[in-house]
Amino acid sequence: MLSLLKDILDYVKIPAVIIQDKDLIFKNINYKEIFGEDFNVAGYIVNGKTSFLDQRGVKFYIKLFQNQAFDFKVCFIVDFVKNEIVSTFFSSIEGVLSLHTLVNNPYEGVILVDKEGRIKYYNSLNERFFNAKLSKYVGKHITNLIPNSKLHLVAKTGKEEIGKVQKFKDELRVVSRIPVNYKNNTYGAIGKIIFKEAKDIDQLTKELQNLKNEINKYKTQIVNMHNAHYTFDDLIGEDDEFLAGKVFAKKIAPTDSTVILLGESGTGKELFAHAIHLESIRRNKPFVKVNCASIPSELAESELFGYTEGAFTGALKHGKPGKFELANGGTIFLDEIGDLPLSLQAKLLRVLQEKEVERIGKSSPQKVDFRLICATNRNLKKMVEKNQFREDLYYRIYTVPIKIPPLRERRGDIEKLAYHLLNILSNYTEVREIEPQYINILKSYKWPGNIRELKNVIELSIYKADSNKLTIKTLPSYIFENIEINPETVENYSTSSVSRLKEEMEKRERESIIKALKVTNGNKTKTAELLGIHRTGLHKKLNKYKIKD
Repeated sequence: MLSLLKDILDYVKIPAVIIQDKDLIFKNINYKEIFGEDFNVAGYIVNGKTSFLDQRGVKFYIKLFQNQAFDFKVCFIVDFVKNEIVSTFFSSIEGVLSLHTLVNNPYEGVILVDKEGRIKYYNSLNERFFNAKLSKYVGKHITNLIPNSKLHLVAKTGKEEIGKVQKFKDELRVVSRIPVNYKNNTYGAIGKIIFKEAKDIDQLTKELQNLKNEINKYKTQIVNMHNAHYTFDDLIGEDDEFLAGKVFAKKIAPTDSTVILLGESGTGKELFAHAIHLESIRRNKPFVKVNCASIPSELAESELFGYTEGAFTGALKHGKPGKFELANGGTIFLDEIGDLPLSLQAKLLRVLQEKEVERIGKSSPQKVDFRLICATNRNLKKMVEKNQFREDLYYRIYTVPIKIPPLRERRGDIEKLAYHLLNILSNYTEVREIEPQYINILKSYKWPGNIRELKNVIELSIYKADSNKLTIKTLPSYIFENIEINPETVENYSTSSVSRLKEEMEKRERESIIKALKVTNGNKTKTAELLGIHRTGLHKKLNKYKIKD
């Protein structure tokens, strides 16, 4: 089994190793190409590390796979780009290990050949049938063993042949030839010889259909890695400006127009992008997200446009497609486009104009078909005036602007959003209600972090709740230090709740002052600066709360 697994891992274009009894017993070809023969990752894995820095200082993540039926572990070594697809390989390895039972059953002879038709694996039943030791045939062409074999042709064409009749030693047997395919490439083929009676052929057909269904499932998983998840139904709110943006977004979604989403961080721009894609004619194609602010400037070009083999030191063998290639046929979402380095903006403009990309190290461009959705929390017009953003790129992406208002301008939506988030986040708790005073405090807060911050507050409150209800006692203290009581919220308070709120706010304020004094070792000037108040105001509060110097 290990021999077969090693051969398969050498096809995987991700560094992989096998650990057995704390020892590194196998490194695949891609691992050796990237880290070299002498680099040993076993120490990190055995000690439970989930990441490490290689000799160049590049951070890699360790993804561990273990099946209880086997005494070894398979580990993938991935960077932040490939990290998102490693689960697919986990599923593939699970399938390989499950194949162990299939290839060693007493009724079928199984032979695996590579794409050149050379024998890579066989099960023991074949030796009994051919009445010979087959180890001498490993590495040799399949026709050396079976002169009339067509298995090498299936490995070449990638077209399966199920339930065919073939003559073996004057006996007719039913065979199936299944190509080993991945991402439109054929890496070999599996040949199965049926040694049971003809009456059992129907069962074989069902088993093969199940295998095809599994392959289709894995293909679907690969597609879903670059897919949108949120629809317009997930955009919660009744605010007039918010609804106008939602209606307009839904109207232009079926078109191929470039959209730019404008709004502060945390307002839900990415959700709008998901919804637009799923309402478009490209809904069944990839939805590729790129956060321009999170990509290191030195990696931005290779991430967006890809590179070829040998393009630079450390480049992966066979190169790597960029985000635009991955989005071919679908939608690419460039979040925080205002943070894209000026050096890349000219190349991005060409991609948008010509609809073609050129990998680093490659002289010929490649056509790509995509729809562009951008988002930014910055004022691009002012950036153009300050020469921080290209004017020609600005007009290229500023086709259909959609403004998403901040949460502080949607106070009427806060209660509905709070309950929506509570329903999502409280699955494993009994918390289902929110007291009115809690909602009133939320409506009085400025929400600089918008809906993202509201989600964090609701989640923290759920953990702090000691009943099935969120109360003002479960709110984080900083909320009370930054609220604005306005007539719309005050009229909803009872006399007792106003008194309780005042006491709670004063308690929080006193605690904050004491903590600030400790941090500054009693320095009044620094304490006032830390609290964001004047030194005179600090003295008044010290007297009010009877805090000793």
